[in-house]
Amino acid sequence: MLKYFFFLVFSFSANQFFAQTIIAHQSFETSGDNWNFTLSTPPCSLDGDSWNYNEFLENIDPSDGSQFWGVQDLNGSCAGNDFESLNFSSLDISEFRNVILSFDYNAFELDNGDDIKFEVFLNEISQGEIILFEGNSNSSTNGWETATIHIPNTSSQIRLIISIKQNGQDDYLGIDNVKLTGTQISYCTDLMISEYVEGTSSGTTYRNNYIEIYNPTNQEIDLTEYDLTKYTNANLDPTGSIPLTGAISAYGVILIEDITENLSIDADISSGSSVMDFNGNDKIALRKNGEITDIIGVIGEDINFAENITLRRKSHVQSPNNQYNEDEWDTYGLEDLSNLQSHVSYCSGTIPEIEVSGNSNNISDGSLIPDSNNNTYFGSIEPYFENGISKSFTINNTGNDILNIDEIKILGTNASDFILNNFSASSLNLNNSIQFEINFKPSTKGIKTAMISISNNDSSENPFNFIIKGEGTGSTSSPLMITQYYEGEGNNKWLEITNISNSPTQNDEFYLALYRNEDASNPIGRRPSIKKSIPGLNPGEILKYSSSLNVNSPEYAIDGNEIKTNICTFDGNDIIIISTTGDESCWINKVDIIGNSSYWGDNRSFVRKYGCENTEPSTGFNVDDWILYEISDVNTASKGL
Repeated sequence: MLKYFFFLVFSFSANQFFAQTIIAHQSFETSGDNWNFTLSTPPCSLDGDSWNYNEFLENIDPSDGSQFWGVQDLNGSCAGNDFESLNFSSLDISEFRNVILSFDYNAFELDNGDDIKFEVFLNEISQGEIILFEGNSNSSTNGWETATIHIPNTSSQIRLIISIKQNGQDDYLGIDNVKLTGTQISYCTDLMISEYVEGTSSGTTYRNNYIEIYNPTNQEIDLTEYDLTKYTNANLDPTGSIPLTGAISAYGVILIEDITENLSIDADISSGSSVMDFNGNDKIALRKNGEITDIIGVIGEDINFAENITLRRKSHVQSPNNQYNEDEWDTYGLEDLSNLQSHVSYCSGTIPEIEVSGNSNNISDGSLIPDSNNNTYFGSIEPYFENGISKSFTINNTGNDILNIDEIKILGTNASDFILNNFSASSLNLNNSIQFEINFKPSTKGIKTAMISISNNDSSENPFNFIIKGEGTGSTSSPLMITQYYEGEGNNKWLEITNISNSPTQNDEFYLALYRNEDASNPIGRRPSIKKSIPGLNPGEILKYSSSLNVNSPEYAIDGNEIKTNICTFDGNDIIIISTTGDESCWINKVDIIGNSSYWGDNRSFVRKYGCENTEPSTGFNVDDWILYEISDVNTASKGL
């Protein structure tokens, strides 16, 4: 954990040469410190023991100022046998970038069990406890040493806990100079990348790649000091550079294109440099006098984060960022050039800013991938089901001018399967919001797709569009059916499949597949998280699958003949299906299912109603097709349940 944490620390700092301002400081002085802290146990100096402010402690003097926090024989007269802590208050760092947290520590002859650790919380999320110094047979530091932690620019709040466990009068330690520094954000003062397009290409014939750079100031900026660079794949050093020439007018943009583009865009700079042949896993950086001021992507990573998409900077972003923050960008589809060669931000005056969310999760303008987490994936329901499935959405004005919401349309081939409710045209002041509702009531089976289009006066996001999907489900003629599901304690998880037909099935004719986590929230077009081909089954034959680890409950149902598979690592919010394919088409070709992306099956067993009750395999999960049992009831039942 320690090595991984500090790997992240030093990777953040690779290109930081910015002047630092002290945000908060605590040197345990009588006055002047401004980072407040509380203690797990009160200050104490008694019988030679110390958990207190000290001017000196044995051979330790302060590293900064005239006092430090001294610790000696902590489990004696001053505290107990466990860790005691200094808890530093939460601070707002949203107006700073390149923030550095540091503190000094000095340890003398710490024994086994004497440790110093710390825990950083970013946006109130713990980054894990880090063992900073581990005592071992009179271990000592080389005098005062400094722990330095570089904080990512995505953080707006920080707090710190330093914890110490120490006993014995002959060993002692000190903490001093706890400090938070950063670069004050200067708004509307320097160039920033405002649009990125990674488009189609064909070898060396053409490549439709574009980068737009925006001047957020009220003055023309000469480009002589700037260049555009590329970091290919996981490279830590730039692999190409385009020196910029000319100037950008106040609140204006310049556009750089690959010289081979074939979309007839008239750019300011048409370049044959390798910088412009970027792929979705390359990083593009804007530099000033050789220092990165703005960047798309994380240097050192090799993931396809921006392939076949357009990224457009949000209007509220008013300064460049030398660490990529995906929250500063809206994502659009392949070669969406609708706003190319123009950009607006708060820097140029008051403007409205539309923000749309579902289930309290943001929806990006141009979003093409529905997700149950933000209500854009509606799930499944039988055609013409009386109430349908309703999802609510919120429109919020995060800008600094009135946002007019004029109209909401449902567009696309399956638009008639979705119904708009509870909407009327509105004008929203800053931070005001309205809600609207979409009801999904499919007329036939199958995947249904539509686009929500919101007409508004946010010039950079009008209309605001996003894709929604749902699925009409129903019975199938599948010979195979999931007939029992068991999700018990620990590894005790298993499934039962039955051939309910009068004909045998063939080896590998069907697949058992698991969709978990993100895959379960948006399964359409995704490969299953785990899949396994199903062997041929004779009519009436039953097959059980169980976890690969030790499964022993209930004893009467487990006989050792189960097929071991990681599919049976499911929990109560995963989805299991039988399908005729095991690739990206697995979901579309499913023939039976149990589960959805909510917590439906935790510590429960489901037994299928079939036979006399005539339940059939289905592409939709309907709890009325199952008998629900608590695990305790199944475990105490007799064989033949």
